[in-house]
Amino acid sequence: TVLLQNVKRQGRAALPLDQPKNGTRIAVIGPQANATGQLGGNYFNSECASGTVVWTVAAGGGGQLSSWPCVPTLVQAVKAVAGDAAKVTYSKGCEQRCSGTDTGGANVSTKMSEYAPNVCNAADRAGIPPAVAAAGDAEIVILGLGFDTVIGGEGHDRLDMALPGAQEELALSVLRAVSPKTTVVLVLYAGASISIDALLEAARQPDAIIVGHMPGVTGGTAVAEALFGKHNDFGRLPYTVYPHAYQNTTQFTEMSLRKGKHTPQGRTHRFYTGTPQFKYGEGMSFTEFALSNALRADADKTVPQAKPYHV
Repeated sequence: TVLLQNVKRQGRAALPLDQPKNGTRIAVIGPQANATGQLGGNYFNSECASGTVVWTVAAGGGGQLSSWPCVPTLVQAVKAVAGDAAKVTYSKGCEQRCSGTDTGGANVSTKMSEYAPNVCNAADRAGIPPAVAAAGDAEIVILGLGFDTVIGGEGHDRLDMALPGAQEELALSVLRAVSPKTTVVLVLYAGASISIDALLEAARQPDAIIVGHMPGVTGGTAVAEALFGKHNDFGRLPYTVYPHAYQNTTQFTEMSLRKGKHTPQGRTHRFYTGTPQFKYGEGMSFTEFALSNALRADADKTVPQAKPYHV
């Protein structure tokens, strides 16, 4: 997991969360908050230890078409870590992708939804109002967003770098609805970077952002424990997160890394000349370090004005 944002209010960072007491209201929202596809990935076995077969090639295999009851989801892990003193509610809000049609029902397993995952209709958005209501009543909101192998994986690539489907709309609606005192944590589960321009430019941003990647079967538990400060072993980003507009200036089939005709801003942390949303190697921790009376290695002199810094 990577901690990318942890806003301070009145001198205190949003994370880690306090251990709940006296009925602390926590709303866990989003299509990846109670899903196992992004946790198991596409190399998980066809059954749990109990022998229950939950993944088959005939059913499409992997992603949101799979359900592994032996894998703790994010909301299940939050309930376990938060304990009985917390009142944890869950609302999906939307599927991870839309139906691909302007009208009709919400169907996420058709060719239309595969080819046009961001074309949403009223049925695709029907779960957003209940999710917004749940967020408005909560003291802590945890948004579980992102995508699994249904959106992008071996043999098929994503069509867009942003949050797929109605997820961005869901997140913005939640951010507009919550109280200024509510702590909002965004957890991104995905096998690649996600551009979140709209969320970072919103009047109310997420207070904390964690990238959970596609972490494996204990990924829900790992993130939940990190949220409540049970451990502090965050890593660093293994890629650059580009602004959403980058995909419109760079030709997808051009493999050059350096600045060129079809890559006007270059690629990767070595050659990208634009301003990334988050840099390669970026990542925070809960620990704050301070230097004082430090000596330069090449001189017997005290370094002036040493300042606290985060790693």
